[in-house]
Amino acid sequence: MIHSRVHRALVFAIVALMLPLPATAAKEGFGKKRKILQLSRINPPRVLIRGERVAVEVNAADRSYHDVAQRFRAQLASELVGSDTRFQLDSDRPETLVKVEVLQDEFQTYKEHRQGTQRRKVGEDRNGKAIYRDEKVTITYTTLKHHLRFAYTVTEARDDATLLADSSQVDYSNVVREGATLPTQAEIEGSSLEKAVNEIVRLLAPTREMIEVLLPKGTLAEQISFAEAGLWNRYSESLETMPPLPAAQDDSYRQYGIGLAYEALGYGAESPETTLRYLEKAAEQYNLALNANPGEKYFSQPFEGSFFGILGRKTLGSLSRALGGRGESTADQSTSRRSIPPPVQRVETSLAKYRALFDQSKELQVSSAGGARSMAGEENNENAVTNELVIEMVEAELDEAIIMTAIEDALGCAFDQSPMGLIQLKKAGVPSSIISKIQSSECDS
Repeated sequence: MIHSRVHRALVFAIVALMLPLPATAAKEGFGKKRKILQLSRINPPRVLIRGERVAVEVNAADRSYHDVAQRFRAQLASELVGSDTRFQLDSDRPETLVKVEVLQDEFQTYKEHRQGTQRRKVGEDRNGKAIYRDEKVTITYTTLKHHLRFAYTVTEARDDATLLADSSQVDYSNVVREGATLPTQAEIEGSSLEKAVNEIVRLLAPTREMIEVLLPKGTLAEQISFAEAGLWNRYSESLETMPPLPAAQDDSYRQYGIGLAYEALGYGAESPETTLRYLEKAAEQYNLALNANPGEKYFSQPFEGSFFGILGRKTLGSLSRALGGRGESTADQSTSRRSIPPPVQRVETSLAKYRALFDQSKELQVSSAGGARSMAGEENNENAVTNELVIEMVEAELDEAIIMTAIEDALGCAFDQSPMGLIQLKKAGVPSSIISKIQSSECDS
């Protein structure tokens, strides 16, 4: 009897092992192997340039800086036009003048001998195995330094108003061990010029930045393909129509994913107004996720971005130099992995930037509308209905109804409604009904 029970239990255990396991909820989170995507966002300029016609002028404080000044000008002009489609280069009739002066362009190179050790083969043992020994040696290092210092001003040519004035400096330092390839002076100078140009362009034109974001896995892993394809509407819709996960902590990743979709849609929107709406929704969802799951470190703490995130922050030329292994360079620390801010902080930073862009856009619209109204006002004054014009219509024996209609439909008027003006109208034979119409007229004069 006992053996029979044991036998049955054993059979049941074997069958249970052979049967497929019941479906269980996938572990929610980002997984051990994180899924990272890059999003592109626009950083608005620091100052608002109203004019579209821009002139770039770069001068050298010393004759020896002439060549670098010419390269500075060519690169800055090209980057400005490339960063803002409104801008067009016009040195003859500029509305905005960007003026730069190269104050310093100096190289320093010197060698230094340091004591070190080097392992060398000194022989073999009786079994033929190599024998090595550490020996003291003198190693030569070459230090290269470059200092590029410049000042810049941005002025509105129309009223000679200064929008921006400042100075800056780009420093390069590289220590190369004997035997390694030394970077050329042209390469070093080119790298410094690129940084200087980018610094000025970021102040004057919108610039794109690539940021890295984490995608949630677990139950939400099936939707990742939408995000990878850039179908953020599909990604958002699939998460929003999905029933909330039973545990609030698990559902926080769904809320985070919805926030991520809104953030991506915001960066891809065509107008600042739409971007702001999406980013505000993203901030709301990120806060919901954080409140529901404060223990998720990626909701509240920065994370280390991938090394390839530098592709979004540097040109390919800079990246090539950074990866070239040219010694112990300290010139380009930004090529290492950078810390990515937590979602709420990231989207709030974006909101601040896009609000600035929105305000600048509105200011441009108001300025343009004001100019249009001013031009329209000048045209209206030229064609305004006056006392003299009414008298001419009466003398031409136009019907009273036609004159009244002309006054009513006038875009502008410049009536003299003073006692002397009214007397002049009466003496000219203008009917009393028309004079009353002129007195009650409320058109702008």
